[in-house]
Amino acid sequence: MSQTPFPLDHSQAQLLLSRVTELLHDYPLESSVALAATSLGAYAFKHLITPSQYPNIDGPPSSSFAFGNLYDIYSGQAVAFHDGLQDKYGSVSKVKGMFGKENLFVSDPRFLHEVLVKGVDTTFRHPNFAYDITRISFGPGLLSSTGDLHKAQRKMLNPVFTAKHMKSLTPIFDKIAQLMKHSIIKEIGNMPGKEVDMLQWCGAAALELIGQAGLGHTFGVLEGVDSEYSRAVKEYLPALFKVMPLKAFFPLFHNLKPTALQRKLADWAPMPYVRKMKAAIDVQDQQAQIILEKKKKDLNDGPATAGEESHDIMSILPGT
Repeated sequence: MSQTPFPLDHSQAQLLLSRVTELLHDYPLESSVALAATSLGAYAFKHLITPSQYPNIDGPPSSSFAFGNLYDIYSGQAVAFHDGLQDKYGSVSKVKGMFGKENLFVSDPRFLHEVLVKGVDTTFRHPNFAYDITRISFGPGLLSSTGDLHKAQRKMLNPVFTAKHMKSLTPIFDKIAQLMKHSIIKEIGNMPGKEVDMLQWCGAAALELIGQAGLGHTFGVLEGVDSEYSRAVKEYLPALFKVMPLKAFFPLFHNLKPTALQRKLADWAPMPYVRKMKAAIDVQDQQAQIILEKKKKDLNDGPATAGEESHDIMSILPGT
């Protein structure tokens, strides 16, 4: 079968890409608005003329012509909306996405097990957006890979999640728990009735647990260190939730080449939460590179320099 030839040769395509890049650089706001408007119009038209996929399933009315029920689902006060769906419509209901796109909201445990565990790589493949946004945020790791690559990574991690190895981490967990206790006591001081933000302390303890047990690195947040990484972790999810209603446009930007252009578009985005999300990703990536290089040096130097046998995941994986 003959293929339709591409209308532009290589030099013309390069010239067009250069011109588009110049326009985006010189007129970032106007170009972003024009691109968004064109994409928005095409997306809206497609879903407005598409017949209902689930005509026999009930659901709440759309809260917004443009965003459907997305803000109800992903807002900070979404728990009441989720409970209302369960109470009124049962374990399966129909909710609206952008411009009327229909989605199923499912809370049945057996069905969720089929989707999330049994058929995750076959019948119920997760949306590409979930994998793609995780991949650009954290790289091609366990949460962003599928199929054989995902199985290989899980197999590689199996030795560090055995009962024997988890028991070896008990001293680390105990040390961090004690440090958290002493830090809270220090904050309370001689004011027994003082309110303590336990969410903040639990978040700091969780970060230290991941850092020391997983990476062999301490962030010092329980000792009062102002960690840029800790702030980036806290800012990432709120920024991601604000980006979620715009996920229909994500494939347009994710597939752009070269990848450096994607980063520039994120820098020029008129939405502040897009720029904040990119900044959080950059901080996490820089910290990961620092930790990785330090861990490589420690492993190359051997136990004499490291001081004692390490039980963190980063030290165990090279021997698996």
